[in-house]
Amino acid sequence: MEEAVNERLKEVGVINVMENKILGPICQQQFEQGERKGRGEGRQEGRQEGRQEGRQEGQRELLRELLTLKFGALPIWASQRLQAASVEDLHAWTRQFVHCSTLEDTLR
Repeated sequence: MEEAVNERLKEVGVINVMENKILGPICQQQFEQGERKGRGEGRQEGRQEGRQEGRQEGQRELLRELLTLKFGALPIWASQRLQAASVEDLHAWTRQFVHCSTLEDTLR
């Protein structure tokens, strides 16, 4: 069956470019370059995401420490809110921390 298909493809002018002595190496080189580029871009994206996550975690821990210093040991609900907080929440709560007199007001 495979031979019949290959013969028919040759009859209609379809070739396997990877087996072609001229086109095969060119295609292989392009494929390998694309693969290397993709891996490089993936590593770069991973590093950027890692830095962002690190900054977010650092801000979360700093806010946790500040809240603990000002209000004492944090209740479970406050720790859970901090852990689930977005970057935007953390920024807002850090700004509110200075002006608020209660933990509840700070984490609103």
